[in-house]
Amino acid sequence: MVVHALARLSALVSSNPLYALITLLALTSFETAVAQNRSTDSPENGQIAIRLSGQVVDTSTGNPVPRAETVCKGEDDTSTPPVTTLTDGEGRFECKGLRPGRYRISARRDGYLRSEYGSKGQGRPGLPITLTPDRKDERITIRLIRLAAVNGRVFGEDGDPIKDVTIQALRDRFQRGRKVLLPTAYARSNDRGEFRISDLEPGRYVVVADRMNYLRPRPAHGDTSETGYVTTYFPNGSEPSQAQVLLLEPGADLPGVDFSLKKTRVFSVRGRIARPAGSEPLRGNLVLAMPNTLMRASTPIREDGTFELHGLPPGSFPLIAMMQTDGGQSTASSIVEVSDRNIDDFVLTPTVSVTIVGKVRSSASGEPLPQASVALIAAGEGVGRPGSVSTVVKGDGAFTLTGVNPQRYRLEVGGLSGSRFYLKEARLAGVNVLDQDFDVTSSVTVDLLLSADTGSVSGEVIEAG
Repeated sequence: MVVHALARLSALVSSNPLYALITLLALTSFETAVAQNRSTDSPENGQIAIRLSGQVVDTSTGNPVPRAETVCKGEDDTSTPPVTTLTDGEGRFECKGLRPGRYRISARRDGYLRSEYGSKGQGRPGLPITLTPDRKDERITIRLIRLAAVNGRVFGEDGDPIKDVTIQALRDRFQRGRKVLLPTAYARSNDRGEFRISDLEPGRYVVVADRMNYLRPRPAHGDTSETGYVTTYFPNGSEPSQAQVLLLEPGADLPGVDFSLKKTRVFSVRGRIARPAGSEPLRGNLVLAMPNTLMRASTPIREDGTFELHGLPPGSFPLIAMMQTDGGQSTASSIVEVSDRNIDDFVLTPTVSVTIVGKVRSSASGEPLPQASVALIAAGEGVGRPGSVSTVVKGDGAFTLTGVNPQRYRLEVGGLSGSRFYLKEARLAGVNVLDQDFDVTSSVTVDLLLSADTGSVSGEVIEAG
């Protein structure tokens, strides 16, 4: 009966061109579907298909994490796009049709810290997994760490809520070999004084509130009675050393980080950029770094070279003016000391920026240089000091730093982490300035020497007691 049906179909096809066309389209669609199915389940060129499956779980609870994005990315064949999937309701995922080779598997989801398979701790890289033809069905587990949050309110001395206060979460970081507090996230208080800083990595934090008085409307000229809110470190400190350190565990949603801001007298600074009479109009901004905070303020410089800052509490403030004219770029920097009155004629004297040209060399002949960057960091304590510049090193090792303000700097080279290289020498005009501050007064050359002659350190961490 089947033979009879096939014979009849063959007769119809041969006698009617329309039937022939329909049959051809049906066969083509069938072959396309088979090819697509084969492409998702097996690699090209007849290589063995490998399937990698696993589960994404919460580190703290061990519960599965649904709707997490997982990425299987090959290390050996970078031309092949990564395989991306979403976990199901049980946190399970599958990456099909993988070729043999080394892969890194990562997972992420809102509310969690991104993590890689094999990671030994928070923020640490994972380990690659090698897929071979004799291991066609690998199963792994990726553990995600839940992010944390802090919540609170901001009040004035009268108990009323304060709107538009900037609250920052700060963490200790090492910068140029020193431990400093750096901002990681911020929020602003609403009309009820409420704020929430979310998506914080578990760890130790300091929280600071600042009304940013220097952005308030300026007072009348000569008026010294203006008041502003004092920058406050939780719970009620005026310095970072007086702050309470908050320990946030994975998934913590900490309430009660409340501030009561006190008022203080604040003052204005009015000044000008020193320049010859009849000079062309200026275009630029004046940047101010707030003391004991990690915040900056910026105000435009008028075409006639005058500027105003207001709402400043007593203290020392680094200032830098960055200006652009038809003749090029220039800068002016100084420290303004605010005590108990307004300053009405503060003068900044411009200096012409200089250019530093350099070359990165390697002691390992024939070995390609890593993708590095070079930075001049303005010398001084803390962050927020204006004037730092950076650039990327070209493939031949050459680099150029433009717009360098004549002042004191420290040199840093980035991009060496994970490579075999370290910075062995940094010679400025022939003098080795590695790990020390130096003055830049004119355009100079810098020669950097990278060495691959590194050692290794091994050890064991044991629990005390």
